[in-house]
Amino acid sequence: MFFYEPILVICIVLLGLMINSAVQLRREIKQLSVALEKEKHKRSFPLLAFELDVEGRSLYITNDSYCYAKKIAIQDFDLTLHMGFEKHLTLKFDMIDLLKPGKREKITFRVFDHGHEITSSDSPNLVYYFPDTKVTFHIHFENIEEDRFESLVINEGKEFIVKHTERLDDAGTPNPTPPIKPRPSKPLIKEKSL
Repeated sequence: MFFYEPILVICIVLLGLMINSAVQLRREIKQLSVALEKEKHKRSFPLLAFELDVEGRSLYITNDSYCYAKKIAIQDFDLTLHMGFEKHLTLKFDMIDLLKPGKREKITFRVFDHGHEITSSDSPNLVYYFPDTKVTFHIHFENIEEDRFESLVINEGKEFIVKHTERLDDAGTPNPTPPIKPRPSKPLIKEKSL
């Protein structure tokens, strides 16, 4: 009887250790599963940002995510410039077919004044007014799996801020998945180093 008691105690201790290990293993698996879902979400969720090069008179869109963005359409918008007098213009943007992860592309646009196109070689000079003018960009785009997204980007001070990016359903309305949190984009005015 004495011989069986130590073995019984050892078996109970080993059983307890195995149960504890199984519980910890299950907890680790759950944490890894959550981390995997977050990575999948990041890899399928394009994050687009804007960069302004005043010296080069150019506006760029950058893909700051791990996935491709395609069919990028920036909604046309009205712009009021204050140049000693108020000038009301409409900017119409060309669609960007594809933007690879980590890449940027120059945004091209046409300028209209009361419905008449006035785009000229001087039109890129409008980027000088972006830091002083409240500009809001509504962007519609897709990822490579053809999931649709909408993003809102505004300029605050010298930065473009991504206010939200939401996944859209087939009808074009926001999907109940949580939106990406606001984050600052790259600095609005790019300075050249000597």
